[in-house]
Amino acid sequence: MTDPTFRVPFGGGPVLPLAFWLVLVAGAAGTIVEFGMTNPNGGASAVMFIAVCAAVGSYLLAVHVLAFTQCTDTELRTRHFVRTRRCPWQQISDITVEPFSRGRRPARSVRVTTTAGKSFRLGAPVDGELIRDPAFDSALITIRICWRKGVVKSGRWHL
Repeated sequence: MTDPTFRVPFGGGPVLPLAFWLVLVAGAAGTIVEFGMTNPNGGASAVMFIAVCAAVGSYLLAVHVLAFTQCTDTELRTRHFVRTRRCPWQQISDITVEPFSRGRRPARSVRVTTTAGKSFRLGAPVDGELIRDPAFDSALITIRICWRKGVVKSGRWHL
């Protein structure tokens, strides 16, 4: 059996972040054209603005495409933004849903709390306004089942 792995859904591919990046660059280009027409010395500023917009768009695309959560027999692995974390099942004390809001629709992510009292957010699943994940609840249930199985296998049953 393969380890359950969860990724941020994009309707079959990275369509949403790519579309966002393209809109960002198109908006930047339009702004630069307008800026260049009104300011003859704005060429260097325009190039810098395009570079910054492309860098921000590329970063956002990479963050979403690379985010994942994987449940193995012994640990939970996740990548959120640029950091990859590993946490053995027996060091996890709670797995909860963390609501946050960006825009009109509330968003949800999964937060893991360790036995040491630290916590971190999983890279996936995430359910929000821009990226809707209809499988969020089933992914959360699967992660919690893997956690409980991992704790039982480690001999540290405390739930």
